[in-house]
Amino acid sequence: MKPYVHHVGNFFLFQWNLDCSVGNRGANRLPSDVSYIQWYYTLAAEFPLTPEDRRAIYRQVRVTGFCRGTEDDPLVAAIFAQQRAFSAPAHPVIDGQISVAQGSGKIRAAAFHILRLDARLANVPELVATVRYDSELPSAGGPGGTRSDSVHTCTRRAELVSRFISERTAIFPCQIDSRSTDSRD
Repeated sequence: MKPYVHHVGNFFLFQWNLDCSVGNRGANRLPSDVSYIQWYYTLAAEFPLTPEDRRAIYRQVRVTGFCRGTEDDPLVAAIFAQQRAFSAPAHPVIDGQISVAQGSGKIRAAAFHILRLDARLANVPELVATVRYDSELPSAGGPGGTRSDSVHTCTRRAELVSRFISERTAIFPCQIDSRSTDSRD
């Protein structure tokens, strides 16, 4: 994973980018890249606004840092499902792969898939907050901790996490002042 800054209109946007492609016939060589994409789909699987047909597919994904890069891999199936749901022209290439974003951040008129995932994570804090796991909570859900939103006392905590994420991870634009000549801007 690496930072990616791109220019949109009068703004610069900061997002996360992959170091190598992930998914169908992707490089899949960096566990951090693969894990980030797997993490997104595990969150989306529990997000209430994700359509049930895709939730069922996304629930098969586990964060392992490994992807076979074949159509029978759960991560590849999740990527295909989301790309088909985006459909053309919103997603011009349906290949089961998430590519490294380059240049303007767009393929034709559509944003690279990785940038769409980043935007969802940044602009829908509930996606992250509703499925937060906390290994320090009493384990009612088995090994690995309990979903914090399923424990009555964590409702306020989840709300605070959501607000924190919303305030700090949203895409903050930096206005470009074309009148400025100072190179330090």
